[in-house]
Amino acid sequence: MKAIKFIKSNMLTAIAIAAVASIIGLQSFRDSSTVTLDNTKAEPALYWYEVDLVNNELGPQKNSSPLTKSQAMSNPSITSCNDAASTICLRGYETEQNEGDPFTAAPTSDHRINRSNP
Repeated sequence: MKAIKFIKSNMLTAIAIAAVASIIGLQSFRDSSTVTLDNTKAEPALYWYEVDLVNNELGPQKNSSPLTKSQAMSNPSITSCNDAASTICLRGYETEQNEGDPFTAAPTSDHRINRSNP
């Protein structure tokens, strides 16, 4: 009789411990499985140049220190181009270039600012 009573009293304790352990385990799993991905890529800071499409060369440098595309577009002294069409207005480079250097196509859209008029 004592053995059955002992098992019954310990069974409830074991079930309570298992329930608490399960709740704690599920809570820690939920916290560790919440992963947030930042898919936003930072714009590179670049030196911006006018583009001479007739002679296929770089025009004057527009900024003396590197600026992101967003920064360049928000500064009227850099450009009034609105990036709304496919005709290139400014080309950005990671390093300084020389006026008259051959124009090369931008590797990605964050390296060019387009204009709506030809």
